Amino acid sequence: MSSHQEEKSENRPNAFKEQAHLCANYPMGSGKGDSDWRGLNKHEATTQTSKGQRTSGHIYRPELTRCVYQFQRDRSIKDFRSQPFTFTFTDEDKRERKYTPDFIVWRSDNSIEIHEVTVAERRERSQSREREQAAQKICQEKRWKYIVHTEQTLPQETEVANLLALLPYRLMRYAHEGVGEAVRMHLSSTPCASLSDCSKSISRRLDLSEATVFRALCHLLWRGEIAADLRSLLLIIDCSFNPAVKIWLPNMGEKEQ
Repeated sequence: MSSHQEEKSENRPNAFKEQAHLCANYPMGSGKGDSDWRGLNKHEATTQTSKGQRTSGHIYRPELTRCVYQFQRDRSIKDFRSQPFTFTFTDEDKRERKYTPDFIVWRSDNSIEIHEVTVAERRERSQSREREQAAQKICQEKRWKYIVHTEQTLPQETEVANLLALLPYRLMRYAHEGVGEAVRMHLSSTPCASLSDCSKSISRRLDLSEATVFRALCHLLWRGEIAADLRSLLLIIDCSFNPAVKIWLPNMGEKEQ
């Protein structure tokens, strides 16, 4: 490898190395903002084993993180919290039961939502249906909305991989006003453009490093200020934007590729 190739390789944006570094150096928490909420996929709970024994401790639930991705990117959400409180209700056998929902969400219009994350098969069980009906009733009395997520409604593998790659760039330190203006100008004349070509064009036009433009575009993608199909194609391949990925302005909708 020549010295020029080595220099180019060193300067290429490595999303996965940066992601590992950032995730390792930010404190865990919950809610909106720059905190790292990876700890939310571990819930404190008391569970019953297959042998009928009850155990307390952490339950690993990666599907919770998929739900949090949606919260973090939804700009109408002001804040959210994990396991906010416990509902108490009486079941059909007149027994008192307790239920702790997964999340409470506060929206910018001051509405409140309770979110539960489960598996479609489990949701069909009589005990789950009874719990859901009780939660619906409690939320209705409080004028809250009750929402249930399953693996069918949460982001799937390709989208999760893309969100994970974009995750480190949610931080405002990666915002770049010049890149934002340049990409909006580019997309106003080319409504559905190649992400890779757009990145290179902006880098040349603004005389910015490819790494700076890469990070700024990832930030805009995470915030939804530019749109791409996150479900079908990986955004990043070998530490560079996938040439097959197209981007557009959200208010213009997806254009013909």
